[in-house]
Amino acid sequence: MPQSPPARDVLIITSYLEPPATELAERLGGAARVELFCSGAAFIWGERRSALAKAAYFIGDPLVTMIRLARRVWRYRLVICYYHRHGYWLGILNRLFGGRRGLRLVWIGFAPNPRLPGLRGRLKEAITQHALLGCDLIICNTRPLIEAISGRYAGVRDRLAFVRWGGGSGKPPAANLTDGGYVFCGGRTNRDFDTVLEAVSSLGARTILVVGETTRFRQEPPDFVTVHRNVPQRQFQSLIEGARVVVIALQRPDISSGQVVLMQAMRCAKPIVISATAGIEDYVADGTDVLLFKPGSAEDLASRLRILLENAGLRRAMGAAAGETYEQRFNSSAFARDLHLALADRRLVPARSARGPGGREGATQAS
Repeated sequence: MPQSPPARDVLIITSYLEPPATELAERLGGAARVELFCSGAAFIWGERRSALAKAAYFIGDPLVTMIRLARRVWRYRLVICYYHRHGYWLGILNRLFGGRRGLRLVWIGFAPNPRLPGLRGRLKEAITQHALLGCDLIICNTRPLIEAISGRYAGVRDRLAFVRWGGGSGKPPAANLTDGGYVFCGGRTNRDFDTVLEAVSSLGARTILVVGETTRFRQEPPDFVTVHRNVPQRQFQSLIEGARVVVIALQRPDISSGQVVLMQAMRCAKPIVISATAGIEDYVADGTDVLLFKPGSAEDLASRLRILLENAGLRRAMGAAAGETYEQRFNSSAFARDLHLALADRRLVPARSARGPGGREGATQAS
């Protein structure tokens, strides 16, 4: 007699259907075993940088998703929160009721913000700790972040694991990759634009900055520095593709940030100068695929920029090395592979269920 297909026993919840999430689903068994729930909120936040879009992304989306899925999650053996804030309600729900239901919970990409002062801060810390204790595995994208979380939230150290982030697939069309003669620096979280502005001003280097709506500078940008605020993702990517050099200047080492822009620049085989913050050695090698500079030092950044701006051959060599790093270990397939290995290492999935992105079945998307 024909056997009935196996029931889906894995649920992946995400706010944006990124390639690593779909490739992880393939490795975990494809459509026969995995259901993908995508709310689409990240697309709205990425394209509309308004106060309303922010509220919808950070508050409305987790609330609506919780209402839609709170009763459904118990159908699955394993639930994976792929970034975003769904890990908070999932963790607390699992901590309260999961013990007798056998649900296993994974939160991929947890990275706390700095502590808030006062009663509000203490309440958020308590909620976060309970949510983390409801998780079986918490994936962090830098090793220093693991130490910071362990020291901040008691009882969670053995639930933490490091997996190098990666995103994107393939490379942009060669015709899109040009040398527009400008230095590019953009991003929102944990950025040090003042150091960049001081460095490029000392060099007189034409520069394009993409900053948040509320970002303010210590000094007025000179005429050769163009400032954009909250551009759509497509325009952001286009500015990287046309840059001569990409700069990623970060402030605090305990905030996981910068990996997305780093990946985008490497995918475009651009020469990169990036802050030497703790944990960056898990992603790059100084002098090979990037140049590192001392965080907060405009003088050191200007020195590294001058080296690249005055040497076209070095720019080509470092850009090629960055592209090679992206192809080997900083893309969606590598990230999905390493996520699967982390899950198997904790016995949350059997190692034999791994599939490459070319598997026969594809995961289905829930609405």
